[in-house]
Amino acid sequence: DGAVIDSQFFTTSSIFGACYAHSNGGSGWLFKKLYYVDIIGMASDSNVKHGYEFHGCRSVTLHGGAEANGKKALFIKDSYGTVATIGAVNNLEGAVELDASFYTTLLGGILTGTSGTAVTGVNGSNRLKIIGTGMEGNYTANRVSGVDVLDDQAISTAIQTNGKNWSLGLSGALQTSA
Repeated sequence: DGAVIDSQFFTTSSIFGACYAHSNGGSGWLFKKLYYVDIIGMASDSNVKHGYEFHGCRSVTLHGGAEANGKKALFIKDSYGTVATIGAVNNLEGAVELDASFYTTLLGGILTGTSGTAVTGVNGSNRLKIIGTGMEGNYTANRVSGVDVLDDQAISTAIQTNGKNWSLGLSGALQTSA
């Protein structure tokens, strides 16, 4: 892997920014057991595995890009509370994979590619929210597989049905008030 950042050195309330991982034999960035972390303005391109991997992380925010990686742009395992704004372009196996991960939000960004599925969930992953994220190329037809999702369309329908005041609850359900 390019950079392994784990709880041995950082555990909570950290910020990583303006760094680039390129052409590594594993993943570009591997974050393990970190809590309340912001990853800002980073890139991870042309790595053998994933652009970014999160393992056992809680409340991580990612703003970055990942292009032409051998697997996914973003792989999230045993984590919850991840918010990602990512530009994922032409990663070989798709853009994002959730493995036993919960309460993930894709907020803005763009997912584009010619192979794979934009977002894949395995091992009981759920509570995915997709808000304002563009999906292009192969991903217009192959958006999401194996995970419950609340996307722009569901939000729009709920707003039209339930009134003006709404918010997303932690359970992924829309909460409304008169």
